[in-house]
Formats: sequence, C-alpha cells, structure tokens
Amino acid sequence: MDGHSEEAPAIRVEFDLRDQWAQGVAEHGWLGQPTGKSAVTAEKQIRLYENPLLEWLSRVHPAVPISFWGPVALVLVYWGYRAGISVAATAVITGGGVFAWTLCEYVLHRWIFHWEPKGEGLRRFYYPMHRLHHDVQEQDRLVTPLLMAVPLWLVFLGLFYLLLGQPWLFPFTGGFTIGYLGYDYVHYMTHFGKPTSKLGRLQRRRHLQHHFGNEEVWFGVSSPIWDFVFRTTPARRHPS
Repeated sequence: MDGHSEEAPAIRVEFDLRDQWAQGVAEHGWLGQPTGKSAVTAEKQIRLYENPLLEWLSRVHPAVPISFWGPVALVLVYWGYRAGISVAATAVITGGGVFAWTLCEYVLHRWIFHWEPKGEGLRRFYYPMHRLHHDVQEQDRLVTPLLMAVPLWLVFLGLFYLLLGQPWLFPFTGGFTIGYLGYDYVHYMTHFGKPTSKLGRLQRRRHLQHHFGNEEVWFGVSSPIWDFVFRTTPARRHPS
C-alpha cells in the first residue's frame, strides 16, 4: 500500500453546519458552543492515497450501497422463506436482524471508529476509517465504500452462521443488511439532505450535535435507542 499523500489542498466549504448547531443551542437548549471542523463539500478535496486505485476505492457514489446491498438483502430474506421458514417467522427474524444492526452500529461507532491509536503509523492507517469524516465531509465519502463494507459484512455473516446456522441466518443477515442500508442513508441525509419530517430533522440535529457539540454523545445514527441504554445522551440546559 502506498502511503498517504503529504499535503491536501485547501477545503472550499459548501455550507457550514456549525451555523445549524448554533441554532440548535438557541432553540433546543443544548449545552456548549459549536466546535470542530466543518468543511462540507461536494468536491473531491482530500487525496488520501498516492495510489490511484486505492484513492478510487476510497470513494463511492451514494447510489452504490442500495444498488449492491439491496439485492443481497432481498435474496437472503427470500432464501430463508424458500428454505421452509414461514412468512411470519421470516418477518420476525428479519426484523430481529434490523434491530441487531442498531446495536452493531452503536458498538462500531463508539468503540471501534472512535478508538484513537497511539502509534503514528497506525494512526495514519486508521484515519480514513472515521476520523477523516469528522474533519471533512465529502459527498462521495459519506456512505461506506465496498472496500470497507464487504470485509465487515463477511465477518458478520460468518458470526451469524456460527450462532444461528442455516436457514435462520439468511433472513437474519438480510434484516441486518437492511438495517445497515438505513444507517447509511440516514447518515447521508444528516449531512447532505434537507429533511422536512419531524423525525428526519431530529435525526439530523442529533448527529450535528455529535459532530460539532460533543463527540461523546449520540453514537447511534439510525436509532438513538442504545444511546439511552448506555447513557450517551447529552445534558440539556434547563431554563432559569
């Protein structure tokens, strides 16, 4: 693997999410002031790798996850049904997979992606996994590239095979994959979308708070349930 390039060009900010965070402080009683970087851009501004193939693989069009993983999820759910699982049981197990994803999302985000390696070499290797995302949000680096998603998915598939066996792993993994897709597109929406629903605006506010208010809160992106379970919701400012 080639090393990372030494310098990156200056970032041209498309819009500043810190303004929306400051508005959240005023409207919703959040504690603190906007912090952190806020470079949000649709342009290819950061070159991570000198190797052009690695650089290309580190980027992904937002349509790729649903195009690739959508059919995978549907086929897995169908295989479970074809293997003799009833429609009702297939639906329940698929829903269990979706729910299991919400816990996996929380664990990965909190304890894996936010882990800070001590060695400089490991830091440079680890940086693109998540810290880059906190420094700059590029439109084609918001959803998870297949280079990262496929190996992780195969690890979970093997784990589910050991825990559940066939045919139960098929609808469960299908639901798990559907849950992942929900996360990817909710995450994309929080940075580049303009949600109009109450739920969408709430999800966006929470994720903005994680980015620009306190990185130790709201590790759940698609669902806040595990933030409440593990007490990583933020303090609120009470009116005097």
